[in-house]
Amino acid sequence: MNKEPLVPNRFERRVVRARQREILARVLARGFGSLWPGPVHFWGKGRSTQAGSPSAQRTRWSQVRLLLEDLGPTFVKMGQIFSNRPDLLPESLLVELRKLQDSVQAFPFETVREIVESELEAPMEKNFLSFDPVPVASASVAQVHKAQLLDGRTVAVKVLRPHVEENVALDLEILSRIGFWFEKIVLRSDVLDTRAILEEFARTLSKETDFRNEALYQIKFALNFKGDPDILVPKVHRELSTKRILVMDFVVGLHPLDWQGYVQAGLSRKQIAQRGAELLLKQVFVHGFFHADPHTGNILILTDGRVAFLDFGMMGVLFDRHRDHLAEMLLAISSNDAAGMSKALLALAGNPPLENANRLEEDVFTLLETYAHLPLGEVNLGEF
Repeated sequence: MNKEPLVPNRFERRVVRARQREILARVLARGFGSLWPGPVHFWGKGRSTQAGSPSAQRTRWSQVRLLLEDLGPTFVKMGQIFSNRPDLLPESLLVELRKLQDSVQAFPFETVREIVESELEAPMEKNFLSFDPVPVASASVAQVHKAQLLDGRTVAVKVLRPHVEENVALDLEILSRIGFWFEKIVLRSDVLDTRAILEEFARTLSKETDFRNEALYQIKFALNFKGDPDILVPKVHRELSTKRILVMDFVVGLHPLDWQGYVQAGLSRKQIAQRGAELLLKQVFVHGFFHADPHTGNILILTDGRVAFLDFGMMGVLFDRHRDHLAEMLLAISSNDAAGMSKALLALAGNPPLENANRLEEDVFTLLETYAHLPLGEVNLGEF
């Protein structure tokens, strides 16, 4: 594996070592010392969890989730991303990781006030008629508060966590050094390109800590769906949005899995599912600009049936050629065309050299024969 860092070495060695010691202390405290590569040289006050303690009685997977929360925004975000990967992780772990989507510990309102007033260079009362001190959501990079503008409009104010930019940059530098261990020991995979995953993760997370990027993404996304009756994209108030705060219209809706709420609103689960799928496909195949983190914490269902997308920090882009190859793959799957799917798959991957192209086609044929005609509910995604 290439030993060059994924991100520039911008921190002094003592700072990196201090953070490494902190990570190790928290790993040990949660009872995962056996996963650490090589002998453990431990500095600090923490100790591994003792059997019989309240912490030790929690499930192993809940300890993983709590460990990620302990380690901060970078690791919480990584947990959120992996929470959507049933092909890699067991369902019992996914259940815990999904709790990271909207239940991260909040930071104090006094800090929120300091950040808002510093960014807008004015007391909070100069820009807001009211500002709820209790956040409506708290995530890995930021938390959201409900507020009222001076003209009475209700808005959501997204506030970046304090020092998150520096903490994320430091963690990414450390992750770049342990990526190989993470791939081989934790994921036990010879298929995943951990370096490529971490590089993409670093680029995305660096952009996500600057809300000016998110504001532009949200505005572009709204323009793409202008006039579409099936979707709502909250309006951004750019005059009140900066690098560390983002102000947008407040949206009230149902959680995507609130089945009882659907019944009370007279909504059809099947129609909402179809509408959501069509909106996602339109993003990918028509716009080539798509929401890259569409988990249930980032989507609301309005009582009139519209789908509201939230949190545009992670967006993906597909060029025309990528969309063409993806479309070719879908057509090949629908027609059980192994040769066509193999060709489209290779084109999407940049036509890498293969020792045996016929073997690929044979494997794709077996895959299609096994899964193409099964109902979706009977497909084991991990095996697939």
